Amino acid sequence: MAKERQYMERSPKGQARRASVPACLALGAMLVATSMAIVAWAAAGASLAAGGAAVGIGSASAPLAQSAPVSLDATNMPPPGLGAFIVDITYDASIISPAGCTAAAGFFCNDSFAPTKVRCGGFDVNGRNGTVPLCTPNFTSVGQAGQCSNLALAVIELSDVNGAPMSFSVANGAFCV
Repeated sequence: MAKERQYMERSPKGQARRASVPACLALGAMLVATSMAIVAWAAAGASLAAGGAAVGIGSASAPLAQSAPVSLDATNMPPPGLGAFIVDITYDASIISPAGCTAAAGFFCNDSFAPTKVRCGGFDVNGRNGTVPLCTPNFTSVGQAGQCSNLALAVIELSDVNGAPMSFSVANGAFCV
């Protein structure tokens, strides 16, 4: 019978006790998940601070078998305004599963576009300036506690009302169990 390695941890009362390898791994996974969410948040802030147009998705977490929404937005859209867009959100299906998607007014959202992909898109002949909500997909946690899925954006199209491609940065997010 293999002997399990033991490590020291503190009890809630501050007493030293031994922790198993799985407990240490779970703690490490939670720290990695938190770090990923902070990096995604900082990247989104850096894009906004630069003052340029950006497409970004937030980060969220939910306990196993629970759902939470994540917002996809275009920010700092200059005149003449956002005319058309298509954005794919790729995720890890072993950790999260799409559970619906709400598109902003006049846009569409397909939470079953492809395996491991949610697609949001739309157009507005009048253009939309500033911060433009695009869609809000919901994801359900199906992985193990402490696991995180990247929410990686692929911007297929982002153009102004005249059809001219727009320059932009991307801020990916994460969804953690």
